[in-house]
Amino acid sequence: MLKTLSLAAGLTLAAMPVFAETLGYNCIMSGARELEWISPTIFIAHDTDTGKVIVSDPAILGFNNGQPLDGTVTKDNAKRLSVKWNLEMRSATNQRVIMRYRATVTKADHRVTVVAQPQGYGNMFNKGGTCQVNRLKK
Repeated sequence: MLKTLSLAAGLTLAAMPVFAETLGYNCIMSGARELEWISPTIFIAHDTDTGKVIVSDPAILGFNNGQPLDGTVTKDNAKRLSVKWNLEMRSATNQRVIMRYRATVTKADHRVTVVAQPQGYGNMFNKGGTCQVNRLKK
């Protein structure tokens, strides 16, 4: 009887839907400084149910009227989360630049790599760091 109850309880738990969550990744980029293409701190919010991503950093807030940007999930599996976003900026010489960003967070150790590339140019900028991951309230 106890085995039957244990089996039934296990099957019931297995059949229950997995509730999605929104995770916040507060990432600190090693060696990054203000006014560089990759900001020293980057915040990514990821709703695992809808796949929606919001990205914020000082550059985004400065060039996007104080508002974070929508990002796009490019990979979400057991090992990593990768997101991308674009930001229209001004260079130090006041030229319009659209920067394409990609961030990849490894889920095991929360290490992050961010790559920035100006649209239409071959040069790339990258930084690594670590993220503190927290569950956010919806």
